Amino acid sequence: MKRVCIYYCEQSNPSSLGYIRQTLEGMKDACSSIILVTAMDIPSPIKGVSVSASLQDAFSADSIQDAEEVLLLNDEWLGPVMDLHPMMDRCDESLCDAWQLAHNAAFWGLRSAALRSTTFQQWLTAPDCHLSHALQSAGLEVVTLYQTTRESTSPMLEQPLTMMQTLGCPFFLHEIFHRDYNDVIANTLGHMGHNVYRCLTESLSWNVDPLWDYLLATYHQEDLYRNMHLTYVASSHISNQAEIEEHLRTHKLALIMHLYYEELIAESLAYAKEFPPQTHITITTSSNEKRDKIL
Repeated sequence: MKRVCIYYCEQSNPSSLGYIRQTLEGMKDACSSIILVTAMDIPSPIKGVSVSASLQDAFSADSIQDAEEVLLLNDEWLGPVMDLHPMMDRCDESLCDAWQLAHNAAFWGLRSAALRSTTFQQWLTAPDCHLSHALQSAGLEVVTLYQTTRESTSPMLEQPLTMMQTLGCPFFLHEIFHRDYNDVIANTLGHMGHNVYRCLTESLSWNVDPLWDYLLATYHQEDLYRNMHLTYVASSHISNQAEIEEHLRTHKLALIMHLYYEELIAESLAYAKEFPPQTHITITTSSNEKRDKIL
């Protein structure tokens, strides 16, 4: 089946280019051509990927005209974190007009009947996440590739580990790592971001560096540490001084501290002074007054 992938950016955030490049590189084996829809300047071209200024222009491209299926997804998605071919085989077996990756997921596969429909042409003028419902209302058959047994309004956010490990879904949403934690607690046990990150790094050995480049430049650190459970209490006991000294000869060490509460400045600076002398220390704060007290 001839597939064309259209990956459209809803944000103009240069820090996302790393994971966008990573995602598109991973989709090349499954797609005959890839179109990136973005208003951003791309510093270096992505081989095999053409760039379009709008979704309307992308769907007018020559490569679309004889495509049997168009994969349409936005820049909320990262992956593939595993072999993409089982997912593509599942798509080939689906006799439908369109499919969605998961319930309420803005990741679609569109075939000729859906692409030619008036409903889809109208959707192109004002894209939103409700395309699947609109196509179904127009009488087109839309199937869901990955379905969980437990009912969920957003399984990609509420059951991401089940989607990846149990069902074999090769994509995930970066929102897992920076959601409003009140929403997380209201709908889950609160550990989804932590578990997905462990799965990516330990089970799948997936390169998370582009993801970190984006998250650290875009979201508040408190949202990241809450969702990913990045709480660690350093031990006050040095178990092997020789091993630590050897490690410091071959590795660079940095300490980044954000000092917000004035009453903790002295204690925090005392903690920082305990680090080895070759440590690069960066301290941030929230006002010039606090900065003067730190200095």
